[in-house]
Amino acid sequence: MGDRPWSQQVQDVLSPGPAGRKVRWRALVGAFVLAWLSLWWSDWHWWPATWWFLAPLVVVVILPGIRRRVDKTWGLVAGFLLAALVLMPEVPGALIQLAWGLAIAATGVVSFRRPRSGSGAWVPITALAVGGVLIAGGLVWWHNESDRKAADAAEYRLYRLSLLYPRYPHRAVWQLIEGMVTPAKRYLVCFMFSPATEQQFARAHGAADCEGALANLQPQITNFDGSIKHVEIPDDQTDYRLGRARLDACHLEFSSPGTDRYDNDGPQLGVFGFEQQYDNGWMVTNYEPCR
Repeated sequence: MGDRPWSQQVQDVLSPGPAGRKVRWRALVGAFVLAWLSLWWSDWHWWPATWWFLAPLVVVVILPGIRRRVDKTWGLVAGFLLAALVLMPEVPGALIQLAWGLAIAATGVVSFRRPRSGSGAWVPITALAVGGVLIAGGLVWWHNESDRKAADAAEYRLYRLSLLYPRYPHRAVWQLIEGMVTPAKRYLVCFMFSPATEQQFARAHGAADCEGALANLQPQITNFDGSIKHVEIPDDQTDYRLGRARLDACHLEFSSPGTDRYDNDGPQLGVFGFEQQYDNGWMVTNYEPCR
């Protein structure tokens, strides 16, 4: 055996008679299933990915020089496994586990033979058991992964909204007054409220929603040109804590343009509680009407 080429020695080890041919066939089925599923579930386009399937066929089966030195079946197995490994980074983790489970289960299916005897009788049963466990785990993981993706999408939406909230609690009061004066801006203002707080604000001003509340407050603005730019919020009416703020907008002072006279030509809005979102803007999370 020592005088035989190393490639032939390897082939003799991997192909010990009829048993070796059965092992090669099972491995080929499993490798093909794994590679095909990896391709199916990846983001790769079919046309470029087919080269990973054709390459082992061309190199090992068609080229006669290589075919004489390397067992073509094991070459195909290696080629399909290589294709699967290249494609796996493009496949979600849950589907990778599912693909391995189906590949191992496929080897178990093609391993059944009758009659069974000896330790070989446990090979298909073991393969089906291991494949079944991986398939079940992959399905559970896949289901949870869908939930995680939905949660991540919702979290990302909240983060994007936090960039649109008022940068400072005082700015929220200015935006509310802008919403009263300019109906077209009301929907841009009302999203700063949490759903529950919007209902608190709306009920306090006799409306079904925030936009309706701003519409009800609009008649209290007597100086449309000056109210937005000439309103004062006393500094001592804002209380900041770690990531929270409380602003008392029940002591607003409205003045006419070009004068220092405060004529209170605008509404007193109430007491607002804020929470900073993702270290960005401030969302209104609590509301109390002025007493």
